[in-house]
Parts: sequence; structure tokens; C-alpha cells
Amino acid sequence: MKVSRHKVYDRIYPTLFNPEKAKGLTEIDKEIKERWETIFAKWLEDPSMSTQEMVKFVISKFGIKGTQAYIDISNAQLLLGNVSNAKKEWQRYTAITMVKEGYALVNNAKSSLDVKMGLAKIKAGEVLGKITKLDKEEGEPIPYDDIVPQQFEPTGDVSVLGIKPIDNLAEKQERMRRKFGVTSIEEAKLVDE
Repeated sequence: MKVSRHKVYDRIYPTLFNPEKAKGLTEIDKEIKERWETIFAKWLEDPSMSTQEMVKFVISKFGIKGTQAYIDISNAQLLLGNVSNAKKEWQRYTAITMVKEGYALVNNAKSSLDVKMGLAKIKAGEVLGKITKLDKEEGEPIPYDDIVPQQFEPTGDVSVLGIKPIDNLAEKQERMRRKFGVTSIEEAKLVDE
């Protein structure tokens, strides 16, 4: 029998943005659902909004505590996808818009001031792209499932480490034990302790 990670997820996730399916939810579940949907919609509306700004927004809108706001934001991100992708797309859109508007200003310039403003807007779009790393290719996700842990085989052979083995090691160990007054390995352990 599969155990659910969280019963709230199982109850609310299928009903998101679907009022017909939400009829069977409890009042508390409906409140949670409304908060999650509001968080998601607000982030789509303003992808540049930081998590701290979202927490303030949720607290003021719903009158809940900060801890609950963070939990709701985390659940909304988990259930509805990573909003940071939307944020990146919004930044890309903003940078492209700034460059296009700057180009239009320069292209249709009636004065040197229009040219300067257009060039400034183009430069601002370039800077936004550089700051948000839009000019860098996004790396491919790491295939964690394909990573195989290193297999180590225990051995008493020191030559695998590149160390030359000591000839007659057992005899030398015995001489050292006698020299220092230790007659057995058990006694050596006692001396160490």
C-alpha cells in the first residue's frame, strides 16, 4: 500500500484551479487551496517578486503568520512548478523589450537626445541580460540516476597505494614489540589506551 507524502497534497492538488473538483474539500482545505492559487497567480503576474515580498503579500492578504506563509509558498512552488523559470522568462522578455524600444528610439530619432535615450535603453537591456546571466547557456541537469558509486575492494596489499611493501614485516613488528616491552597485540592496545 502506497503511503501518501502528505494528505493535504493529495486532497488539494487535483482541485487546483478547478472549482468543480473543489466541492468535496473541507473549509480549511479550501482556504489553503485559495492561498496556493493566489501565490501562483501573483508570481505569474510579477515574476520578479522575491520570496520575502511574497511572504509580506500573503501575510497581509490572508492574515496568517509568517511561518504559515513560508509553508504555503513552498507548497505552491512544489505543486505548481518552479516559478523561477517564469522569473527567468520575464527577465528575458524585459531585456528584449528594452533593447527593442531603444532600437526604435534610435531608429526614429528626431534629436540627439532621442538617440542618447535609445542607446541608454539598449545598454540597460544588455546590463539586465548580463546581471541575470541571460547570456549564459543553462546547464543540462545532472543525471543522478546514471552516477555509479566507486567500488572499493579492501586489501592488505600496500603496493596498490604506490608504497613499497616492507620485507619481513611480521618479524620487524615482533622485534619492535620486544624492544618496547609489548609482547602481544592485546598488550599493545592496552598501552595505547
